[in-house]
Amino acid sequence: MKRIEIHTEMDETTLAARKELVDRLKQDPRIIQFLQREKQDGRFLEQNAGALGRYVDSLDLCRNCPGLQLCRQPMKGRGLSMHVQDGILEETYVPCRLQQTVQDRRQHRENYRIYHGDPKDLELSMKGISMAGETPEYMNCYIEAMRTAAEDGGIFLYGQPGTGKTYLLTALANDFARQDLKVSFVKVPLFVQDFRQSLDDPDYRHEMLGHLKFSDVLFLDDLGSEGISKWTRDDILFPVLDYRMQNGKKTYFSSNYTPAELLEKYQPDGDRVASLRLQERLQSLARPVKMAGPSRRKSRT
Repeated sequence: MKRIEIHTEMDETTLAARKELVDRLKQDPRIIQFLQREKQDGRFLEQNAGALGRYVDSLDLCRNCPGLQLCRQPMKGRGLSMHVQDGILEETYVPCRLQQTVQDRRQHRENYRIYHGDPKDLELSMKGISMAGETPEYMNCYIEAMRTAAEDGGIFLYGQPGTGKTYLLTALANDFARQDLKVSFVKVPLFVQDFRQSLDDPDYRHEMLGHLKFSDVLFLDDLGSEGISKWTRDDILFPVLDYRMQNGKKTYFSSNYTPAELLEKYQPDGDRVASLRLQERLQSLARPVKMAGPSRRKSRT
């Protein structure tokens, strides 16, 4: 690439400031090391003093790093990096060590076909959940969840809101995604709302239903809290669960309702047989496990 030189007039103040910058850069060990690594000389420094000054400023912002939450960089977690290509100084922003660690922990996000969880929860894992001080009921749910990793079926966690069902299943979903399995973690109320708003887009609806049917592992979170209708039961949930049952696809559920309560809820039109057929598929795919205990959300406030 041919260098384009632009000559401009600088006043005395600008010239003095530039000379001060160049002198400072010539004494900076980091710039000296950079020039040696890139096999460049003092003339190169003078020609690129402004850019190299920005490079030093970026490095200075990372001194005594306060952590990612308080990152001082213009682009959080990314610092300015420079290298010379065909005599041209090129600038790029690259992840710092802390940001790279976070990205590595979240790399499995690519294996999610649908993910309705909090991005921060992508770092969760079953091994990372401490059982210290936990109730026997919670420990039992944790053991049951871990046990399913080596089994064909999943579990259906039910209990009062805030007991930790979603948290536990998110950690389990991440572990499956880290094994390069295709996973969908779906909040049922959100999915139904999105599906309803996409009635004029059959291709999108077909794709979304395909994710639920064909994912290696499916998590249906907050089942029974969606706006239940004959349509959601017969056109969304039933075909998905029927396909997964017929093809032995590992499936997990969480709900604030007991299996008996769900049986009643899924007959808004009075069709008990249709609700029973749905319940049979749920029971075939996952064994029910009650998660009892106080709300963890209240305990954190």
